[in-house]
Amino acid sequence: MSKTLRPFTVAVAILVVAGALLADFRPAPLVAEGGIRFVDMQRCLDNFPAVQAEMEALRNEFGKKAEEVKVREAKIDSMQGELAIMDPNSDEYLMKRYEAEAAIKDLERDDQFWRSLLEKKRLELFLRSYSLIQEAAAQYAQSQGFSAILVRPGPMEELPKDLQSAVQSLQMRPVLWANPAYDVTEQVIPLLQKP
Repeated sequence: MSKTLRPFTVAVAILVVAGALLADFRPAPLVAEGGIRFVDMQRCLDNFPAVQAEMEALRNEFGKKAEEVKVREAKIDSMQGELAIMDPNSDEYLMKRYEAEAAIKDLERDDQFWRSLLEKKRLELFLRSYSLIQEAAAQYAQSQGFSAILVRPGPMEELPKDLQSAVQSLQMRPVLWANPAYDVTEQVIPLLQKP
């Protein structure tokens, strides 16, 4: 074989071998092949000191409001008791009834306001907590090479009677069942307890 054909033949042979190798090439998966695990959000929330401290602060703040409501309800009950023994045709009765009705409306308005404010604060706390739990789960998943950590499905609630609502309820459950052996909640909780 001539000296000029030999390098050409070697180059062709290398290209053929490289082509054969590349033909069987499969790119590496984009995620680690460590599998999927689950986290129980309620257990995380129950064992998250910052969340528990905020919940206690909310209970204290709104517990005081609930006590104020009870005092006002007792005052209204007293007013209604007085009305029961008064002459319904007297001016005093009309004034007292007006005061009682106004107190009831004020109490209902205030109670609705405080309940909606409490619900707003609870939802804000849940959103902040969910984000922090997600970060802790992601940190743990990355350290262990897991592909994903999902929220563990809770028990199946009784479905609504309305057919459309029942279907929507089922469609909202992306995970139907989770093997308890793949629950990594206990490994994520210590990450939430770090100061």
